Amino acid sequence: MRYVRYALLAVAVVSLVGSLGYIVYTPPTSPTPKVFATLVAERFDGSEMSFEEVAGDILIIDFWGTWCPPCITEIPHYNALDNDYRDKGVNLIGLTVESGTAEEVLEWMAADETHNITYPLVMSNDELMNVFGPVFGFPTTLLIDAEGNVVKRWIGAKVGKSDEIRELLDKLLAGEQLEGRPVQPPATEEVIPVAEETSEGGRSS
Repeated sequence: MRYVRYALLAVAVVSLVGSLGYIVYTPPTSPTPKVFATLVAERFDGSEMSFEEVAGDILIIDFWGTWCPPCITEIPHYNALDNDYRDKGVNLIGLTVESGTAEEVLEWMAADETHNITYPLVMSNDELMNVFGPVFGFPTTLLIDAEGNVVKRWIGAKVGKSDEIRELLDKLLAGEQLEGRPVQPPATEEVIPVAEETSEGGRSS
C-alpha cells in the first residue's frame, strides 16, 4: 500500500518537525482549467472520466479508502450532501486509494449497508495525488470553487465537518466573498488530526 506508507511517513515527518516548533509547508497551486483538461480517472465501470467535464463547477474532492475507519464514518454525511447539492452545480467525487480493484470495492460496498456510497467514485492515481495533494492523512477533503481555487482543505474526520462544507457551499452558491478566500493560488491549508472514531452521526443539515 504505497500511498499508505507515504502518508504514514509524512505524518512522522510532520510530527518530528512539529516537535521543533514549526512546519515548513508549501501548498500546491490550485488546479487551473488547463490542468483540469488533462486529468483523467478510471470510473468503476472501466470507463474514463475527464475532469474537464466538471471544470467550472464547485468540486468536493475526497481522498478515501475502504481500510480507513474515519473515511467510512463520513459516507452517510457525504451521501446526504451529494443528494442535496448535486443539482446546484456541485460535484462530490471520491478518489479511491489503495482499496483493491473496482470490483473489490463494489463487493465491499455491497457487503454492508453502511458502506453504500451513492456519490461518484473513481480510482485515484499518481497524477491526481500530485495535483490535489499532498495527502498527509485520510480522509483528505478539498473544497474547490468554480474558478479552481482550493477554498479549504480538511485532513481527517471530525464532528461537524459536513456542516462546515455545507456552510461554505451555501456562501459560494450565493456569490459571497469568503473570508481568506484566495484570489490566486496558493490555497489555504487547515490540518485536523486524523481520528480513529468520530461521534458525528445522522444526517447533517
